[in-house]
Amino acid sequence: IEQPMEKFRANTQLMQAREAKKITKTYNKIAHTIEEFEALWKLAWEKGIESARAGLHATLLVRHPSNGKLYANFDREILQLLRETKCLMRMGEDVKEP
Repeated sequence: IEQPMEKFRANTQLMQAREAKKITKTYNKIAHTIEEFEALWKLAWEKGIESARAGLHATLLVRHPSNGKLYANFDREILQLLRETKCLMRMGEDVKEP
């Protein structure tokens, strides 16, 4: 979203046009809305980490009560959070351990 606006701003003749203020104002509103969404999404994601961390304290192997077989007690949500963490770090987000 920034690259087209940078090109637009670089053209001084375009920036003097009547529509330039309206376009700039719309761009600023959209950019602000996206930043707010990202902040809210990250906050919700961080809260989701707390519930996943509780799963890390669970016993990894459990014995089925009726057949006696051992099963892995692993929450797949942990794998998803690991993938999301890697993506956020690639994007340059600061991912801290809560």
